[in-house]
Amino acid sequence: MKKISIAVAGLAALALATPAFAHSGLPGHTHGFLNGLLHPVSGADHLLVMIGVGVWSALAMPASRVFLAPVAFVLAMLAGAAAGIAGSSFGAVEAGIAVSVAAIGVMILTRVKVPAAVAALLIGAFGVLHGYAHGAEAEGGIAAYMAGFALVTAMLHVTGIGLGRWLASSRTVTGAAGAAIALAGFSLLVS
Repeated sequence: MKKISIAVAGLAALALATPAFAHSGLPGHTHGFLNGLLHPVSGADHLLVMIGVGVWSALAMPASRVFLAPVAFVLAMLAGAAAGIAGSSFGAVEAGIAVSVAAIGVMILTRVKVPAAVAALLIGAFGVLHGYAHGAEAEGGIAAYMAGFALVTAMLHVTGIGLGRWLASSRTVTGAAGAAIALAGFSLLVS
């Protein structure tokens, strides 16, 4: 029980922290492999969605398909990054990212189960938004930057899957974590 309390406290602290978008628009932080590795952990919006995708996958997907949504996220994120690098224009990306945080929180809270294709499309849509934000800021060393953020994103998904499996037996704990993430997403929308 102590481990569960510590995990919930950590997720709640992360979710309820002052909203921090990783997309600062500042030059120099989106160049090369090292910055790619650091970017996904530089803002609560990234951390909550990427860990949340893994947690939700562990709670809602059959064991044989637990990696479907995380893989869809990473592939769609890379496609979104390519669109951002190419200069495509997406409207309201930061609002979409905030909605993705709130949505994954609600999905964890409710443990909603959807068909595999729907999961891949929905989680993939989240990935496109996060990837576009990455790519729109990319400045140089783009392939290395993309490799870095894809690697860390995958690692965060796997961490979330482990966390979700560890906490799966407690609906109260996972519900509280989902609610905290959803509240963080809603706070990002209004900030």
